[in-house]
Amino acid sequence: MIFGGVLSTLGKGQWLAGIIGAGIVIIGRSKKRAEAITAVLSLMTFVGMPLFAAFLSYASVGRANAVDDNQETACYRYELITEYMEEASEHLWFGWGLMKWPEIHGFESIDNHFLLTYLNHGVIAAGLLLTIIFGMMGRFLVKHGLSQPFSEPRGSSLAFTLAAIYLMYMVAITTVAMLYQSCTLFFLITGLSDAYLRTSTWDGDSKGGGSGKTKIITDTRKFKFRKVL
Repeated sequence: MIFGGVLSTLGKGQWLAGIIGAGIVIIGRSKKRAEAITAVLSLMTFVGMPLFAAFLSYASVGRANAVDDNQETACYRYELITEYMEEASEHLWFGWGLMKWPEIHGFESIDNHFLLTYLNHGVIAAGLLLTIIFGMMGRFLVKHGLSQPFSEPRGSSLAFTLAAIYLMYMVAITTVAMLYQSCTLFFLITGLSDAYLRTSTWDGDSKGGGSGKTKIITDTRKFKFRKVL
């Protein structure tokens, strides 16, 4: 019943985020990571790009021309960007303040967290949010996850799991505002992730070709993880 309740409360944006995030998890589960990366990038390029172009065409017809509720919702989110970018640029660096931007009739709900951050706090805050997301993803995938030996059991690579969470966040919050518990959770995950990167080392080859699987304990002090977090 709990599992069913979780699934039934997820919107289309969250489902889409989960599907896209699965691409990173697939890389972490594969013993042949170079081939897995090639396959995932090829799928994103040759399938994802045409689908994205089709979605833009689907969402840009305007709410007045939408044929159903799903298309109207997509059109609303598309029109949000075009309608509010001019207002946001008037207070480019520091925004209008919390919920103080000039409201445009018919667009009372800002269902895009990047746009909401831009309106509230300006381009600096929006840029920092993107830096956190892409920076942590890059550190996990490029610098840490790919340098680790294959984890057993399959799929137990925490680096790739955390990277997938950041990708899911990025996709999901383009369709909804990140408020309340989800915002708090985002920064808790960032603290946890940073602590993991600081304390997780292996005895494998630093270039990613090693086969060692014994974890090196670099610091035996108790509660270090909690202090870093």
